[in-house]
Amino acid sequence: MLANKRTSASYRLLAPLLIVSTVITHPVTAAAEPEAEATAIERAFDSCGYTFKDLKKLNDHFGRTADVDSSKDDLSFSAEAVRLGNVLMAQAQTQADKTVAANTCAVISDFLLGYVASELMRYQGPEARAEFKIIQELWTGYRDRYARLIATQHTEGATASMIKSTTRQRVTLMRLAELEVLLRDYREQHTPYYADLDPSLKMDVPDPRQVLASLQDGLYERLHLTPEELSLTKVKKEYVETYHEEIEPRLRDIAGNINASAIHWIDIDWDGVPELVCWTEGVSLRAWGAHEYLFIISVPKTGKPEILHAKKLDEGLSRGYRSYRHVRFTSRPNKDAGTNDCLAGLLTYAAYGGSGSTFYNIEIWYNRYSDEIELNEFTTSFPVMVDILQSWR
Repeated sequence: MLANKRTSASYRLLAPLLIVSTVITHPVTAAAEPEAEATAIERAFDSCGYTFKDLKKLNDHFGRTADVDSSKDDLSFSAEAVRLGNVLMAQAQTQADKTVAANTCAVISDFLLGYVASELMRYQGPEARAEFKIIQELWTGYRDRYARLIATQHTEGATASMIKSTTRQRVTLMRLAELEVLLRDYREQHTPYYADLDPSLKMDVPDPRQVLASLQDGLYERLHLTPEELSLTKVKKEYVETYHEEIEPRLRDIAGNINASAIHWIDIDWDGVPELVCWTEGVSLRAWGAHEYLFIISVPKTGKPEILHAKKLDEGLSRGYRSYRHVRFTSRPNKDAGTNDCLAGLLTYAAYGGSGSTFYNIEIWYNRYSDEIELNEFTTSFPVMVDILQSWR
């Protein structure tokens, strides 16, 4: 196929950028095994009698003054982190217990910070979202280095480890309070950012979630896990329970649970009618869940929407809470680049592992000779940052 022939050409086009982008742009904690991290969070919550339902209840009320007075301290994520930390420290009896409890407090605070950050990004446009991710990654590096510095001033061993954890938690709580202010303002003044429109579009587009809702059966058929898949010995019993209790209900409303940042309109084939490009980020709540897909959907002015392409993402895709660990989408990366402008979009996502990281890159091409939309995939060991390449033109 033409797309396969383009592989080497595409890589050569991006080669200068790939050489420069040797620094992995994700938080320092992202390389941990996703399942191990998810288990650590669940254990941390269990140890203080907290559940994800409690977190959802807090999120439903926070920043929505029409329901409750969300300015009260007891309805903030930072206050919740402090409360849970107090519960854990009160349970600790020995110095070893206190060290473990301090680390658990840091884990909970870090998780709540990521939760608030992901909620905040739902209200940001593409440029603001990309800038915010960079800021968060730089801040994470600062926090961890600062915690290590403070810990080195104390005796090695349990005391130093405890000081490191408490410092990390304290700095995280300050950042969490800052983001809470932003999230409250966004929720009071804005609605979630639904779709990225191709700048070349000069027309109205339908509500993308209504389009996705009309294709619910076809989307569900691809995303859900079959009884055979759930019965695999590799799938732990608690994951099966989580799937039925949390993920399956979300699969019944795929359109409503896909993150706004994963929905884009692009006129891929230059016919004046944009295609809907989306991937299923947000449907699964944790590191383990349903299948993930990239969809290209035709939305004609008359007639029913149709799925043109359904590209299954790699099973090793790294996920956090309702988001991917690393994902970047660039619309028209080769704009104003001559005949290479038939590249309509580039989706990059990561699969972090214990021995290294793999970044999957899916190109969305328009084959002007066959008048077809094609997908081409290649992998790299570091993220492709097309915005840097574009700045060189």
